[in-house]
Amino acid sequence: MIDDEKKQIREDIRNYQWIMKEYKRISELIEDDEVESSNQLMSIQNIKAFESKSQSDKRLHKLKMRYGDKLETIHDMMNSVDNDRDYAVIHCATDGMNVTDISSHLGISRRTVYRILDDIADQAIKQQY
Repeated sequence: MIDDEKKQIREDIRNYQWIMKEYKRISELIEDDEVESSNQLMSIQNIKAFESKSQSDKRLHKLKMRYGDKLETIHDMMNSVDNDRDYAVIHCATDGMNVTDISSHLGISRRTVYRILDDIADQAIKQQY
């Protein structure tokens, strides 16, 4: 189970950029719908349209919560790192660099990058429990 959580955390770190963009997009959609529905008079046609939107709104809110939780976990990991090298590794990873690119950029071995990412994921899992 912990290995699955580690894999999920590593995947979330790798996908940080698109998760952030999708979270912002969904937030804007939800905000636009809320403004639009509060400005309209509730006629029969608007009520029917509002009811059909509510299913997609629920889905959007659920996605927003899930992405928000992932982003919060990643931000907590970034804030909990206590040395500069680990900080550089997590930031490079969230910027979309792969392990090989990070290792050559920082002048450390790929094994060290994997170990640092594993340690950060372990620390995040411990904080969750």
